[in-house]
Amino acid sequence: MTFWKHHGKVVMSDEQAREGPLGRKVLYVLVASLLLVGLAWVILEAWWAYRVV
Repeated sequence: MTFWKHHGKVVMSDEQAREGPLGRKVLYVLVASLLLVGLAWVILEAWWAYRVV
């Protein structure tokens, strides 16, 4: 528990020092776009399977 807390704190401060707020925002946008693409892919796959069968 203490190790994970300490490790998380170190990683967080390292990210803040390296990327800053802008880098963090870009990272969030990338993750969100990846999730949207994955969701759209699943929907298209389901629609295609439904259409073919």
